[in-house]
Amino acid sequence: MLLQRGYSLIELLYAVVLLGILATLAIPSMTYYIRQARLYDAQKALLINFHELERFYAQNYRFKKNSTTWATLKEIETEHFCIKFQGNPRGVKGDRFTLKAVAKNKKLEPRSIIIDDDKQLRICETTVSECDPPSHPNKTPYFSGDSTRTDKLCKFL
Repeated sequence: MLLQRGYSLIELLYAVVLLGILATLAIPSMTYYIRQARLYDAQKALLINFHELERFYAQNYRFKKNSTTWATLKEIETEHFCIKFQGNPRGVKGDRFTLKAVAKNKKLEPRSIIIDDDKQLRICETTVSECDPPSHPNKTPYFSGDSTRTDKLCKFL
């Protein structure tokens, strides 16, 4: 009597096909949840900055240090997003601000998140704003331009 040990070729092929089907279903779903988790991290950092700016305003009656400099942000980046003020502080009223989180790698995440002084959160599908590369010698403390022109397809959260 011959004892069979191991798996036949057909059984191995079934296992490979089954793993392929499971991977095809699971990977896009996991990618979606990973992107959402990264957005939530950026949203959390924006809210931390919002509350810090509210404290700064309560003490100084403005959101700027002076006419040319925004207040210092507590959270300037997450692992996947950079966070800056939107626009040059010159000419902006002292009681208004907009913060924006933009992905460091816009190919993986083209969306941006914006919060303003009214605590209105928006997510935009595209933005022309970009994070400064780490090697950039003169990092800008704000994203230039107006968010209504630089961000498209925005919706409130």
